Amino acid sequence: MARTFDLVVHGGTVVTEKGSETASIAIHDGKIADVAGTISLSRAERAIDARGLHILPGVIDSHVHFREPGLTHKEDLASGSRAAVLGGVCCIFDMPNTQPALVDVASHRHKVALAKGRLFCDYGFYVGAHREHWRALPDVEKQHGCVGVKVFMGSSTGSLLIDDEATLGGILARVNRRIAVHCEDEARLRIRADNHSKQWSQWWGCGAHARLRDPQAALNASQRLVRLLHKHKRYGHILHLTSQEEVLWLRSLAPQVRGWVSVEVTPHHLTFEMPSALRRAAELGGEGFAVVNPPIRSSRHRQALWDAVRRGEIATVGSDHAPHTRAEKTESVYPQLPSGMPGVQQMLPIMLNHCHQGRLGLNRLVAMTSANVARVFGLQAKGSMTQGFDADLTLVDLQARRRLGSSRCGWSLYEGMQVIGWPIMTMVRGNLVMREDTVIGEPIGQPCSLSSPL
Repeated sequence: MARTFDLVVHGGTVVTEKGSETASIAIHDGKIADVAGTISLSRAERAIDARGLHILPGVIDSHVHFREPGLTHKEDLASGSRAAVLGGVCCIFDMPNTQPALVDVASHRHKVALAKGRLFCDYGFYVGAHREHWRALPDVEKQHGCVGVKVFMGSSTGSLLIDDEATLGGILARVNRRIAVHCEDEARLRIRADNHSKQWSQWWGCGAHARLRDPQAALNASQRLVRLLHKHKRYGHILHLTSQEEVLWLRSLAPQVRGWVSVEVTPHHLTFEMPSALRRAAELGGEGFAVVNPPIRSSRHRQALWDAVRRGEIATVGSDHAPHTRAEKTESVYPQLPSGMPGVQQMLPIMLNHCHQGRLGLNRLVAMTSANVARVFGLQAKGSMTQGFDADLTLVDLQARRRLGSSRCGWSLYEGMQVIGWPIMTMVRGNLVMREDTVIGEPIGQPCSLSSPL
């Protein structure tokens, strides 16, 4: 007797990192049961007609700040995950710089408890490297739902900072999971901020941000990190790459050194450049909307990032969704105003629009939003439409024209931009959680599972 399926998604164009073809996808018990050119609908309890749509492996956003616990006036796990599935995202990795920060087993378990029954997508949590708690990292990274260790080499939002080589080396000597690193040289940031405050006070304004947190600060930290990764034989992931200097330096590394590090880029560093980003932010209500860490830089840096994307040198794209309220962004004066911008809901539409404009192919986008994320972090059963894997699917209309809206925090630097390419359905483990801009059903998100350490 022929096997029956819970659901068959048929008639769409299935897109992988290697190619695209018209095919049907059979789903049973939340898993991919079959992918074939034709699957009889008589074998399915339900069917979804995907003709005219492209079916991607479920998008994974490996870099979000959902602000819970402690900062839920900006965002929380429920609202952030709702925005994620509206944007076609099936799984998120949330950062640890909350209040209190996620730095030990107790705070990890507390956050897992907060998440239970509240997220619409699957999730993982980073543990933060903290100066007083870093020896606990090996215990935390073994916890179910922990996807890696986050290190801030330069100061940003929150209290997490590891700015000395001895502590960073000690962390690398102990952890097994891949560490995700914010690479800015804290010593250089402090010196430049002090010099500018004394000598060039007229530079204090949002336009100073990219000058103070300059490319050399990013390069210094990235070079230190890769040297230590190579020394300790540990894998690292450089978050939100921004500079031409880093791109060219990484390209010059010997394969045996380059192999220890992977790289992420954000949609906003691929989309905006200075000084036009400041003008756009001002039109939306305040230049502070364009202030992020590391900064949005000039056109030569954006062009270098795109060159690295096309060469396949950048493994993943992550939104770095980092919301602050409109008041926090507009009622403070630089440098007191907070850095960060929302983007989890806008990430896929923005990247699909870049595909439409010819900047990258859809297969490359799939690699950066699913397959590579799963490989880099060792995710089990995600990132691919393979038999036995979770039935996470993102269905998109490549011809749909939409205008991007705001976010829960009341603003978005993307607001009002027209894009071509839009998520139509989001499916998490075979459950349809979003269709035509409407979230469906109750939260079903679960912690992701990881394979053995790399």
